[in-house]
Amino acid sequence: MQNPVCGTHKPILLSSLGLIPNLAAVAGLQIDCTITSVTPSSGLNLLGGDNITISGTNLPIVLWRSIVEIKFSDTQETTCVAQDSTTTTLVCLTSAFDKTASAGSTLSTTIVINGLTVSNSLSLTMASTVKATTQMSPSSVSPVLKTRVTVTLESDFPHTLTRADLSMNVSAVNDTSYIRYLNVISVDDATKSFVAMFGGAYSGQFNVHIRHSAYGLVETAGLVLDVSGNITSYTPTSGSIYGGTLLTITGTNFGNATTDNPV
Repeated sequence: MQNPVCGTHKPILLSSLGLIPNLAAVAGLQIDCTITSVTPSSGLNLLGGDNITISGTNLPIVLWRSIVEIKFSDTQETTCVAQDSTTTTLVCLTSAFDKTASAGSTLSTTIVINGLTVSNSLSLTMASTVKATTQMSPSSVSPVLKTRVTVTLESDFPHTLTRADLSMNVSAVNDTSYIRYLNVISVDDATKSFVAMFGGAYSGQFNVHIRHSAYGLVETAGLVLDVSGNITSYTPTSGSIYGGTLLTITGTNFGNATTDNPV
């Protein structure tokens, strides 16, 4: 058998008339696999979002044809969702852990592939803390104008900031499938801050998501970007019927150029 995949398998027989069912007494063929290592094995982000690579043998060649379940040994049995696989490697994406209960802990894994629980001695250590944003300015932007948004991280963020390492997007609070991506245009490692360009979106409230290529997800809980434009007042409230009255309009998120604010 070339490139076998672990699990318990039964034969599938097809004839010109269709599928030939197996008798209940037909025993499945069990193919074992091995798990040898995992990378990374330490410093896993408590917020999840880490791609970990599990190495072994007889792993699924075509992922969608197999059923893969991976869970950690924490109380909530945090999952790691399979993303890609070859016969010798399996990549999965960690879900969010309980930040309090799992901080600094060492966890084992349960791996089930095609109904077969795969014996393994993997040991993964969680990070002891999460790093967060401390400030975002402005927190309210225009839905139609490009706006520079400055984000500041904790001063002891453990990596040097570079543009290539940072990514940022926002997702609508009332529709998480509506996502807008921001371009990181500059960084200042001395102040642990960066500037990202927001290009506009439908009006609403947006949750903020930030990732560093080495650190992973950055804590942004409670950080919301308001996308809106509002008029709060205008004066004078009366004028000549022949026109020529100069109006002063007060509001939020207007552009600096007159052409940005057609009335």
